[in-house]
Formats: sequence, structure tokens, C-alpha cells
Amino acid sequence: MENQSAESAEIYEKKVQKLLLDTIKSKGTMKEKVIKVYMDKEFGYWDLEIIKNEELLLTLFSVIDSLGLY
Repeated sequence: MENQSAESAEIYEKKVQKLLLDTIKSKGTMKEKVIKVYMDKEFGYWDLEIIKNEELLLTLFSVIDSLGLY
């Protein structure tokens, strides 16, 4: 059962990624941009540094807003 669930989750994730990519392509232009991402490891988990990642967050939110995905 666990293997089927993990496999189903992977298939779902790929379908969602394709749907988002198709939506982006149909509503806008694709651009490549290199953004540095800053993270800290706390208690064995990686946390995104909110203050240091302003460029990343602004880029993500502008894409979400432009696609009407909010």
C-alpha cells in the first residue's frame, strides 16, 4: 500500500507541475532567472530564511498573482 501511495503522489505531483507549466505558457512568457536561496538547518530540518529570500518570494508571488492562482 505504501508504495502505491508514494507512486500515486508522484504521478499527481507531475500532473500538477505540467498543469502549472501549461498555464504559465498560455498566460505569459517564460523567463529564466538565477536566484540565490538562503536556508538554515534547525533541528535537522531546512528552513527558508524569509528576510534573506526577498527576491525569491517576490518572484513567486508575482507569478502567482499574474496567473490568478491565489
